[in-house]
Amino acid sequence: MKQFISGIVLGLAVTCVVALVAVDVVEDLHEDADTQEDVSPVDETVLDPVYLDDPMLDQRIVIVAGDIHANSSNATMTKLLYLNSLDPKKPIDLYIKTLGGWEDDAYAIVDTIQRIDAPVNTWAVGECDSAGAIIVASGTGKRRAMPNTLLMYHAVPYEGDVGPSGAVTRQRDRNDRYWHRVAKIPQAWFDAKIDTEFYMSPEQAIEYGVIDEIYQRPASKP
Repeated sequence: MKQFISGIVLGLAVTCVVALVAVDVVEDLHEDADTQEDVSPVDETVLDPVYLDDPMLDQRIVIVAGDIHANSSNATMTKLLYLNSLDPKKPIDLYIKTLGGWEDDAYAIVDTIQRIDAPVNTWAVGECDSAGAIIVASGTGKRRAMPNTLLMYHAVPYEGDVGPSGAVTRQRDRNDRYWHRVAKIPQAWFDAKIDTEFYMSPEQAIEYGVIDEIYQRPASKP
């Protein structure tokens, strides 16, 4: 009988302990919820801190230099989203210097520029080829080139439906639709043979609607 009573007492004690732990957990959840209500939109954005360790971000400047690939695209997208979260009305200056790269990654940057509210000024510096020219033309603020810059349009390889998915055809169709929408480059460029390259001076880039203006340093005051 004593063992039976002891078992009941032990069971009641365990139940009380479990109940107290449950109360503590619920209170912690409420405290976490209250804390989360005060979190700013910047803190809620999932951003890779490695990409944000850039002193130029304080000036709202993003630099794309080198090949356009997954890493450079991810870094650029992260910085654009971060600066937009800080101030969706203040312009961002995006400098591009590249000999080209993967167009899928270039269009990921283009889509991000189109997605955010902050106007993005694009700056073509040095040379902007192929995927680089695609990004330059996508600016939602001013699209500029420096006086010595070269830009290049690269005809997407086209040999019909290559492979079972016709991926090359779809890439060329996307490229043609994009350039028809943002610029006025000659039709002959769209009809060019595989891998044909067309170089533009800044003056020609303005004529073809790839950029809006050529940067000129303001004259110094006497």
